[in-house]
Amino acid sequence: MEPTTFAAMKAMEALGYITRQQRPTNKKNVYVYLTPQGRALKKKLVPLAETANEVSTQNIAPSDVATVRRVLLAMIENLANEELSAASEQPTTLQKK
Repeated sequence: MEPTTFAAMKAMEALGYITRQQRPTNKKNVYVYLTPQGRALKKKLVPLAETANEVSTQNIAPSDVATVRRVLLAMIENLANEELSAASEQPTTLQKK
């Protein structure tokens, strides 16, 4: 897990927005669940995100917005593939504390 993701999840857990749980049959995976408090944020955050999208795309042709989104998604996929490739090439050592 990336350090920034871990830090963000730890902060969201401290704020009561998520819970992290392991299943007794699989200690490797950590499952993340929204709490009722976290789920309630949807009513506040979705309208803010929609407004931000509207403001940021004003006076830009819809076809240009679609191109930017397509290119950004391709870039994200390329970076993710590179990260996976680099991780599989380097042996990792896990140390228990």
